[in-house]
Amino acid sequence: MQFLDNAGNIPDSRITEVKKIINDHIFTRKALEEYCTQSASIHIEWFIDFVEIPIQDRVHLVPHSFDSERIKQRNECLRLGREFLNNIKAVNNINFSI
Repeated sequence: MQFLDNAGNIPDSRITEVKKIINDHIFTRKALEEYCTQSASIHIEWFIDFVEIPIQDRVHLVPHSFDSERIKQRNECLRLGREFLNNIKAVNNINFSI
């Protein structure tokens, strides 16, 4: 997906998509302003409707130790899940295109 035109600008038709991506990755007004200052293509004027995400509502990473047994268990669960999903058969004759 290409957001920039040949001159390195974001066309008006793509601004909404670019705003969504940035809103999904930047959580504070200060960070947004810093990002816009560093970018030649992103303009702070686009974000008059920007809403900060409070720290308690953000995704947090939980530190954990490396445990090879747990990784083996996770990989086995993923394998079993993929196998199950790859072998699902329809159990009814519902026509969803009606």
